[in-house]
Amino acid sequence: MATTQIVEFDDSAALILPPELLEGLQLTVGDTVYLTETPEGCRLTTNVPNLVGDEAGNGAPPR
Repeated sequence: MATTQIVEFDDSAALILPPELLEGLQLTVGDTVYLTETPEGCRLTTNVPNLVGDEAGNGAPPR
């Protein structure tokens, strides 16, 4: 588990990912990640999420 902050970035917001999390997930700047809502909270993955059924909370694509 890792904690992060949401910071202002231009007219948007960004998540700061700690270096150890980037290394553990083998991510680098510019990689695509997917954030989906689940009944338990949010899920961050490097794979395209399977939104069939109830995995996204209600079967709908993420907002």
